[in-house]
Amino acid sequence: MQVAARYRDSIKVWDVFNEVLSRPGRVQVPMPFDIVYRSHLNAARLFPLDVKLSVNEGDNRVWTEPQVETSHY
Repeated sequence: MQVAARYRDSIKVWDVFNEVLSRPGRVQVPMPFDIVYRSHLNAARLFPLDVKLSVNEGDNRVWTEPQVETSHY
């Protein structure tokens, strides 16, 4: 909440959730199935409507085959 209060009017794009998809070789951390959805609901409550909220799934490689999801968003 402190981050939202401080930057809500100056930063217009926020990564709400980072690296939620499973990938081979990564440690699997159990999370509730709706964690991304709930995180976005909370962020939407704290930031103005003109702020874009996103999921960051960046990687240094191009995926050429489907990946397994650990979250349903």
